[in-house]
Order: sequence, then C-alpha cells, then structure tokens
Amino acid sequence: TFAVYTVGQTIDGWQVVGVASGNLAVDSGTVVDQQGITYTAKAGKQWIDLTGAASNSASGVQQTVKSVVGKQYILRFSVGNVVSNGPAGVKSSVDVVVNGVVIATATYSGGNATSLTWKSFQKAFVATTKRTRIAFINADDANDHTMGLDAVSLTASLTD
Repeated sequence: TFAVYTVGQTIDGWQVVGVASGNLAVDSGTVVDQQGITYTAKAGKQWIDLTGAASNSASGVQQTVKSVVGKQYILRFSVGNVVSNGPAGVKSSVDVVVNGVVIATATYSGGNATSLTWKSFQKAFVATTKRTRIAFINADDANDHTMGLDAVSLTASLTD
C-alpha cells in the first residue's frame, strides 16, 4: 500500500529532491500501521509522506511549471499530522520553496493519536520567471516519522 522513492526519482511529474540519503513514501488507499494508526489521503487515493521510510531528512518533491512574469499565483496544499508521543511525532512541518527560496513553513500540530488528519494551507507568490520551480521539503523534527502532503494545486490569481 506504499512505495518508497529516493532522491532523483520521479513521481507523476514531480522529482524527488533533497539530501542524497533521503527518501519519501507514496501511500495508496487506507493504511493501518503496527500501532493501529489509520492513514488516508486528504484528496483522491494517494498522499506523500515526506519523512519516507524512516528517512526523515530534508527531502521532498519539486516541479517546474510555466508561469507569467509579474502574475500572482495561489499555491494550495494540505499537511497531514498524527499527534503521538511515539514515532509519529506531535506536529508536521513543510518548507514551501519557490525558485530556491523558502516562502513559507506550513506547520500543523492538530489531530489525534489514532489517525492522520489534514489541514489546508495556501500561499500566494508573484512569478519572477517564465518557469517557476515549486518544492515541498520536509521540515519535521528528526524523531518525527509522519509528515503528510496532499491536495496540491496551483492557480493564477484572478485579482491581479
């Protein structure tokens, strides 16, 4: 029900990036771990665990998209968290990176100890190039082994 990807591999147009020893996991369907914690996607049937298979390094995914210089874009995504004193941790954090610059760190510390819960975020940015590189990089603590990412979308703002 999950597949591990290492730095340099691709997943449906996203490239796995970060430290060489890093990895991430794509979970499909409903997963129940040894502690009885249930993991399900926010949207669709898959989500990414940026902490990977016990890797929990500064790794993640990136994609380059066409953009219009000077146009404002809205990046929407959801962060998943399990609140646990065990390996799941107590909060999930992801750095949002645009063209190599961290524009936000999204942290979700809500949820419970029995299932992965999700919080939606959005961040606006103005394109400075015709091709914009967007990345989501794990920013969890070293002892945290769950950091969900799902429901990523990018739209041009209607207000500019």
